[in-house]
Amino acid sequence: MKALLRAALLPSTLSVTSAAAEQMPFAPKVELSREAVSAGPPTYVPAQTFPQPARYQSHTMKPTLTLLVALLFAPLTALHAADTPAPATYDVPNRPQFHFTPPYGWRNDPSGMFYYKGEYHMHYLGAPEKAKGGGWGNVWMHLVSKDMIHWDNLTLHYSPAKELQSLRQQPVQLRDQTIGENSTLLTEKGIQGELFEVVAEFEIGKAKEFGIEFCKGPGGSFKIGYDVSGRKLTLRDPKGTELLSQLLLAKRGRVKLHLLIDRSMLDVFGNDGLTWNCVFFKAEQPAQQGIEFYAKGGETKLLSLDLWPLKSV
Repeated sequence: MKALLRAALLPSTLSVTSAAAEQMPFAPKVELSREAVSAGPPTYVPAQTFPQPARYQSHTMKPTLTLLVALLFAPLTALHAADTPAPATYDVPNRPQFHFTPPYGWRNDPSGMFYYKGEYHMHYLGAPEKAKGGGWGNVWMHLVSKDMIHWDNLTLHYSPAKELQSLRQQPVQLRDQTIGENSTLLTEKGIQGELFEVVAEFEIGKAKEFGIEFCKGPGGSFKIGYDVSGRKLTLRDPKGTELLSQLLLAKRGRVKLHLLIDRSMLDVFGNDGLTWNCVFFKAEQPAQQGIEFYAKGGETKLLSLDLWPLKSV
C-alpha cells in the first residue's frame, strides 16, 4: 500500500513527505510554512471567496470514504463575500460546514492524499495571494490533519535539490545594474551555453515587462519574463507564442527568478519558490546558445545576478 501511495505522488511532494525523496536527488525540494494571512480586509475580494478571520482556520471533515469522494467531485459554487473580515467562525452564509473551502479565492484539483508519520495530507490548486481579479493562481496548497477533522492550511515553497550545485562551473555575478531595451550585459561577457542556473532579483522600475532571454541567436530567443501590469510570469517562444502564464505578485516592488535551463527544459522558481513550473520547449536552431536580459517599455534595475554555467552529467 505504501508503494502505491508513493507512486501516486508528484516528485515535488515526495521530496517533502516521503523517504522516497532520498532516491530522487534531483526532485525539487518543497518546504512548508504555517503562514498567517495578513490581518484586515483585502483590497480586492474575488467572487469565489468566503469571509475569513486573520489566521487560517481549521476545517471540519468527517473521516469517511464517501465524504472524501464527495470532496473530490463537489462542484465549485460562485459565492460572494463581504468586504470586511468575518469573526472566527464558519457560521457564515452559504459556507459549507464539512466540505473543505480555502481561506479565500477558489480551489481546484484536490490530489496527493496520503498518510505519513501520523498526519493526513492533501494538496489542491489555489490562489493564496489577494490578487486583483482573482484568477487562476496555479499555486499548489497543502493541508495537514492529525485526525481527519481539523485541517491546517500550509504554503508550499519550492527550491532545486542542493545536489544540483555539484554541476556548477565558474559563476558570473552582477550587482546594481540598469536593464534597458537593448541590454548587452551578458553578451559582452561572451556567455553562451545550453545549461545554466540563474538567480536574478529585479526592482521593477518603469519597465512594463522584463526578464531573461535564452537560446538567443539569429532565429530569435525564448523569453522568461515578468508582466508588470498582469502581475504574472510569462514564457514566450521566438514566434511570441505564450508557453507559460503564472500569477506572481511582486514583493515590495521586487521580483526574484531562479531558473534551471537544461537544453529543452526550463524550471522557473518565483520569489524564493512561492511558485514553480517546469516547461518543455524546443529551440528552432539548437546552435542558438546566447543568454541576455531584456526590458520593454522602460528600464528596470537588476539588484543581483548569480549565474552558473552547468556541466553535463
